[in-house]
Amino acid sequence: MCSASLKGEQYGFVNKSGKTVVPEIYDEVGDYMDGLAPVYNGSKWGCINDKNKFIVEPIYEGIGSFYSKMAPFEKGEKYGFLSTSGEEVVPPIYDDYEYYFENDLAPVCSNGNWGYIDKKGNVAIALQYSDAKSFVGGMALVAQESQDGLVVWSVIDTKGKTLYVLPTGYRPLIDYFHNGLLLVLNVDENTSEVYCRYMTVKGETVYMWKAVGIGTNDAPQKATSKQGMKAIPTIHYTLGK
Repeated sequence: MCSASLKGEQYGFVNKSGKTVVPEIYDEVGDYMDGLAPVYNGSKWGCINDKNKFIVEPIYEGIGSFYSKMAPFEKGEKYGFLSTSGEEVVPPIYDDYEYYFENDLAPVCSNGNWGYIDKKGNVAIALQYSDAKSFVGGMALVAQESQDGLVVWSVIDTKGKTLYVLPTGYRPLIDYFHNGLLLVLNVDENTSEVYCRYMTVKGETVYMWKAVGIGTNDAPQKATSKQGMKAIPTIHYTLGK
């Protein structure tokens, strides 16, 4: 495993012993994963191995780090996925995506509709959602707009079957279940007070508390860096009794 090194304003990589294996010649770099690292040469992104050989030529507007042998890339303001051999397994036909392939599925978006593709680029779950998150432990969060324009979140399995629909007005504060629990936010319709709660996959609330310092319109927002790689900003809030 190699780690990024910095000399002046240029990046390279060192091994576990601190020995330079890639000289500091790149403007930006990503993490070494699956034996490859994304690097930016000042104009385009490509991927190198630990001998500084380009396995993926620097022809892309953006490349994410590999995970599960796949990496997202940007070309012509569209997104696809590369294999570790540099093959464009999923062509750049999507408007957006979410990191990464989990349970061999990745969320992608086209014309405002989200769904899931497999590692061969086949649509595994139809693009029918207004938002979709990565699978974790065989479950994923998806959103659809109701007839009155409200966003309703659901939990689905890898076949696209709905396991549970969150009540209207509930929205996730994190994108996945952790130890079988999901952290969600909701606003009390009568008092307008904001609450956080941990819910099970069956929709049972096991713990809740009033949140202080978080607005009724606050929610995780997607942001795209200048390289086209996804970044999710942190939401800061305090907990009240």
